[in-house]
Amino acid sequence: MIKALAFDLDGTLYFGHEAVDGAVETLSLLEKANFKTVYFTNNSAKTVKQIKAKLCSLGFSANEKNTYTASNACSRYLEQKGYSSVYLIGSDDFRNDLISRDIKVVEPERAEAVVVGLDFCISYQRIADALYAIRNGADLIVANVDPSYPVENGRRLPGCGAMVGALVGASGHQPDFIVGKPNTYMLELICLDLGVGSNEICVIGDSVESDIEMAKRYRCRSILYDHFDEQVGYSDERVCSIRDILNIIN
Repeated sequence: MIKALAFDLDGTLYFGHEAVDGAVETLSLLEKANFKTVYFTNNSAKTVKQIKAKLCSLGFSANEKNTYTASNACSRYLEQKGYSSVYLIGSDDFRNDLISRDIKVVEPERAEAVVVGLDFCISYQRIADALYAIRNGADLIVANVDPSYPVENGRRLPGCGAMVGALVGASGHQPDFIVGKPNTYMLELICLDLGVGSNEICVIGDSVESDIEMAKRYRCRSILYDHFDEQVGYSDERVCSIRDILNIIN
């Protein structure tokens, strides 16, 4: 029996700064039907607080306990595994999240791990420093390997995977751990926090390669939101309107 619903954000509930048609109303009805709803994203540049604020500004009833980001999950992973010092390719907000968990952001020669998130100010020197750290024995932990992400008007922008690709290409070293989708780590955290099992949660997302693949690996139910009616995947169900989720879940 499904008790919890995990919604992807970019391309599922909103595009850039615009909510998907019917998404706010659908989520409200699902919450009134006593489903536990959570919001999760591979976004590794912004904090949980910032993503929550964006969701609320669009009309969703999000809070910091039901909102998950790849950067915050990455910080939790590093904390769980006992890393104390890292070299970061990522945003200032990612840095602050790490520091809040007593993980020091240090120079490459002192790093136990190189951590990679979406970095709008990435430079040749940052890649060179990360390469030095990896060759010096640091692990490579990445928020996700998404090559790009959707924004308004059908455009896409380079994602965290573009930064990871540059570093892997330079070092020949594959990531030691990928925190975000399609890895199941974020979904494991969600189920742990909610107290539900894999048979009690359903993932809703627009990407076969990340959202649906994650659900498949975790052996939980999934719904593909195929807003362009053009994807072929192995989700349990497929909808072309977010409103249709009400009929499937109920």
